[in-house]
Amino acid sequence: MTGTCATESENARERAALIGLERAGQSSRDVEQSLAELRRLVTSAGADVVGARAISLREPKASTLLSKGHLEDLAQWAERLESDLVVLDDEMTPGQQRNLERAFGRRVLTRTEVILDIFATHAKTRESMTQVELAQLRYRLPRLIGAPIATARMGGVGGEAGGRGRIATRGPGETQLEVDRRRIRGRLRHLEKTLELIRQRRQTQRRRRMRSGIPLVGLVGYTNAGKSTLLNHLTDAGILAEDRLFSTLDTTVRTLALPSGLEVGLIDTVGFVSKLPPTLIAAFRATLEEVTFADVILHIVDASSPRQDLEFAATEDILRELQCESKPRLTAWNKIDRLDDPVEINALTLRRAPSAAISALYGTGVPALLEEIERQVMACGLPAVLCIPYDRYDLVARLHRESQVIESRDAEAGRLLRCRLAPHLYDLTAPYRLDRWPEESGEAGAAHPDSLMAE
Repeated sequence: MTGTCATESENARERAALIGLERAGQSSRDVEQSLAELRRLVTSAGADVVGARAISLREPKASTLLSKGHLEDLAQWAERLESDLVVLDDEMTPGQQRNLERAFGRRVLTRTEVILDIFATHAKTRESMTQVELAQLRYRLPRLIGAPIATARMGGVGGEAGGRGRIATRGPGETQLEVDRRRIRGRLRHLEKTLELIRQRRQTQRRRRMRSGIPLVGLVGYTNAGKSTLLNHLTDAGILAEDRLFSTLDTTVRTLALPSGLEVGLIDTVGFVSKLPPTLIAAFRATLEEVTFADVILHIVDASSPRQDLEFAATEDILRELQCESKPRLTAWNKIDRLDDPVEINALTLRRAPSAAISALYGTGVPALLEEIERQVMACGLPAVLCIPYDRYDLVARLHRESQVIESRDAEAGRLLRCRLAPHLYDLTAPYRLDRWPEESGEAGAAHPDSLMAE
């Protein structure tokens, strides 16, 4: 809902004009693609895009970012479009933002503010709402200090139309944007303490999962790549999966039985996006860190996206920031149902090995993906020979369930197993490990593991 007319309908959508900035070293194609993504972001935030322009920015101005000529031209353009706000596909200082608002005569938002607003809209649980509010206040704090922000220009959860309509006014709420520096910082301290309690609870849950010994596969990918759709297809998780950006924010863990019967835990986290705000990464670190404990990372890529290379790189950048770059990786090229050329689909799987081409929506290629997941999980294991006493058949069953048993037979001392041992079972099976596979003729396998190890 616009801030210029209080009598407008509650359901009125803001009219947004978008501006992309082509800086030195950037290609026009990259700027146009980023601007197209900004259009989707703004639409997801609840506004109508009435125009978009890309301009060359070779020498940013300290006070206004844009040159005087650009300012005059863009101000007239925004006026002709009758836009309510202007959104820059870039970052700017608080001072530059205020000066641009004066020059344009309307609100000016950054890409970060739009993303934060979408997160605020989709946050449903106490954890995600706390994380989003913390990120918003950290971002807005320097923009609130010393800035004359009129109440009429801010919506908020408890403000205009019950919090509907205006972008970047949801989340902390109208009253939070009016408080002074001391109260804002007090609120930040409270949120940080709350988030620390959430982190501690996550650590407890994580330790419980690790004690269960199930290998973990982390699902990562660009927003709207199809992670939740794949999780639902594999596990009937019932997670919200919509064709919109950031439809889910909370971490979900589900158990999946692979073709051999080996059970793994699938971890689904928030989707990534290029230029993901640092405040969001910091606030959602407790959530994103779940991926760092995965044994294998499954990177899901939208095969139909014209920006797939940029989206792949953006996800990889965040994984590097989380220090996950050395983990075993598997790429799933999703949404192949939108591609018509079989040669093109086959070429995708050759680009980044190991990989699989799938349609999470229709199940195409999923069996091959599961086999590849199993190979990757087992590749993390250690070839081992074990002799498990007959009174520990619970361990034998667990090895069949959670490791790859290549050969198995009875011996006098217990059950002999040749297997690829999952990493989380190393310590548990150490007392039963042999240094070689016994020969049947010599009945070496009949000896107790301790005596065999002594040979």
